[in-house]
Amino acid sequence: MTDPRIQLINPLSPTSSNTSSESSFERLSQWIASCTREHPSCNRVHSRPEDSNWLPTRLIDISPRGRETLATVRLMEGVDVDITTDRRYATLSYCWGRSPSFKMLRHAELEEFKEGIRIESLPATFKDAISAAARLGLRYIWIDALCIIQDSQEDWMREAATMSKVYSYAFLTLAAAASENSAGGLYRSRSSSAVNGVKLKITWPGYIEGEFYCVPNDPWVKAVNRSPLLKRAWVFQERLLSARTVYFAIDQLYWECGELYASELYPYGGPWDLEFRQKLFNIAPRLPKDIQPARDGRFKHTYTAMLLRTPSAEDWTFPEEFPYIWASIVTQYSIGRLTCENDKLMAISGVANRMAMLVGGDEYFAGLWRPSLPLFLLWYSVNRWSRPASYQAPTWSWASLLGPVDMDFMFRAQNPPNIAVNVLRVSTTRPPGSAATGPVIDGSLSVRGSLCEVIATKCLRRELSGPLSKHFYTKGFGKYTKYTMWPFQVESTLLFHQKGLQTSYPSKVFFDQDPSKYSRIFCLKIAASDVKHPWGTVSTDCGLILAPTDVRGQFIRIGYFEIAPAKMCYSWRADKGLWSLWRRDRRELEASLFKGSCIDSRFYEEFDGGDRYTITII
Repeated sequence: MTDPRIQLINPLSPTSSNTSSESSFERLSQWIASCTREHPSCNRVHSRPEDSNWLPTRLIDISPRGRETLATVRLMEGVDVDITTDRRYATLSYCWGRSPSFKMLRHAELEEFKEGIRIESLPATFKDAISAAARLGLRYIWIDALCIIQDSQEDWMREAATMSKVYSYAFLTLAAAASENSAGGLYRSRSSSAVNGVKLKITWPGYIEGEFYCVPNDPWVKAVNRSPLLKRAWVFQERLLSARTVYFAIDQLYWECGELYASELYPYGGPWDLEFRQKLFNIAPRLPKDIQPARDGRFKHTYTAMLLRTPSAEDWTFPEEFPYIWASIVTQYSIGRLTCENDKLMAISGVANRMAMLVGGDEYFAGLWRPSLPLFLLWYSVNRWSRPASYQAPTWSWASLLGPVDMDFMFRAQNPPNIAVNVLRVSTTRPPGSAATGPVIDGSLSVRGSLCEVIATKCLRRELSGPLSKHFYTKGFGKYTKYTMWPFQVESTLLFHQKGLQTSYPSKVFFDQDPSKYSRIFCLKIAASDVKHPWGTVSTDCGLILAPTDVRGQFIRIGYFEIAPAKMCYSWRADKGLWSLWRRDRRELEASLFKGSCIDSRFYEEFDGGDRYTITII
């Protein structure tokens, strides 16, 4: 057989073109026209009849003049905008950068900004955004640094409360995806092959012959999802709330609205469309249509579709997909970084305000919703012991941690989770004057469920042996390549010493803080379901790891667990002797794991005489 020959036909040589080229703006104009004409849901979700004339408190008037160079812009009050003119405005999503020193609005400069702002005095990202908005025919743009009084806490709090409207009612959001600070600008020099691909002629007799384009499989992940911009927590709600977002990325323009993810390379969608994305093997087939963990951040279409189901509809019911979408929101939002850790709940309050249209603002408690509250408790920390020094939220809320969290149990549950706990009361205390979805200064959760005392320990877990094991070979250093055997890893386990069992694979034990600081810890079972693993499906229990406080029946959360009772192992360190374990049936031990536990009365508020304890978590 002849060896395959690959020949490059008319290679596209690298150029110095950037995303401000005519072709890029023509594509952007086409996306805008298509979204307005063919995707009306984007407009319906992000506008409400009663707020049809709403505008931000302040806007930057850029007075578009086609492609003419603008010398100055000016700040104006939203109430002064002529109601008979085109009131559409753009918003800018960007990174401030460390120690920002660019021109921004302060109280003493308010009147000066209204008189006029020299464009040359602004950082590159602001100048590019003003130019781009003008070329698109928009007269106004909203930029937080120029429209919010930066040295006024009162003004900042007031404007932060309206952030959901600012981005929801914007005509378009311009996102400086590739810039790490305000000086980076929107545009990048690039190779035209990033947009057009590389044309190849492939000759492989008997197999494949012809001309093809060699293109990246999914450039979105690197250029957008892993961009400097999306590493900021505040940006998350900006992109999710916006009806349309265009990302000025490192290689090309990317488009996102409620019905389309596109780029200049894939102007009508592409490999990242939902039907082409590969699902993880353990994701439950029972999930609602179009629902899956949003590892790449693309779930705006499901969020938009859900918001179309307004409570005013006669046939409205609580959206089945709501818990999954909120879990995706929390997972993606928690990855972002915050300059001020006190903004943890504030930076997502805009999204929570929009979700409250479906659930109600009084159902929101420190990042969790009363409907499906037990499922929302099933989060775990990806980083080790990432609880901040200052109070952010009660320990049962994911907002009490700084690092990323995951809430994937509900996605992996092969059948609807069997909830094993009753939520009796939940409450939070907010600072005076703050919104229902804003920060909290206190919170408590009262539940009734099965409680069992455990001991936190560690073990060496042997992985699969052989060349297929990721721990079998470890590459060495030096002049020659050497390999050493490393088939073990250390992991946290739980010893149910009253039952004589210890967690074993498959299991998950994640701690929010060091468990060695507490003399006694307990497990509270929250839910159970079947979970799929590479070798089969097993019944799995999951819940919270708690530590008692000095108050009777009061606990703080310190971790999360998932265990498969049928796969647990006998513990040689159990309180009961080995001989008594041998005499007990294994199935009896599994079934009684969270039953018949003898808990001291100082660790609960009430006991039903069976296996249900009433406790409070703060």
